[in-house]
Amino acid sequence: MPTAKAGYMGHGSGTLIPDFSDSLKAKLGNFYPDQEAKVDPVWGNPAEDFINEILSEAWWAKSELHWQQFDSTKRELFAEHTDILTLLNETHSKLRRLSPDFDRLLGNDADPLGCADQIGKLIQHVENAGSTIDDLPKSRRPVEKETDVAEELALRVLRVLQGYGINLAATGDSNLGYASDAVDILRIVGDDIGLERSTFTWRSVVSKAKKAGLR
Repeated sequence: MPTAKAGYMGHGSGTLIPDFSDSLKAKLGNFYPDQEAKVDPVWGNPAEDFINEILSEAWWAKSELHWQQFDSTKRELFAEHTDILTLLNETHSKLRRLSPDFDRLLGNDADPLGCADQIGKLIQHVENAGSTIDDLPKSRRPVEKETDVAEELALRVLRVLQGYGINLAATGDSNLGYASDAVDILRIVGDDIGLERSTFTWRSVVSKAKKAGLR
């Protein structure tokens, strides 16, 4: 098994989640039940509400997938713990052994010994954190987490489709090039947000979602 590397994934602060593609919005518009509906000069295109309701639910899944990028496995946490502890100890030791000439170059307000003291306190916290990693629950594989997202996404989107009277049939065959509207909508949404799954898989997800919470 390859040695895990320290991820230093950060927490995603300041990272923007990209919007849905224009292509997805156009494709979803083709599923609006009343294709003969006219654009109202005041209320606009009635299909837009349909599209936005689906995208509102899909945004949850898009966000979940985004934040999952910052998850770490236990092995990665151990690697990060070892790496940062090594770096801190080295820095702590070197700050306490600066040559006088280099210390003078830093200036009077640098306070390398004070910095070393603060790093020493941080080292204690890092050491304590290492003893708790083993107690964490077993890390779930990315595919398992993505499956949960797909199933919840299906449940949310199917409720929207149900409100528009769209058939929620769990049917589809990629070999024959056929899929129900419900399966097709989830597939194209999934493709757009990085949750690529086959027609067959989405068919199974729709079937499971219907049993879980749709009547």
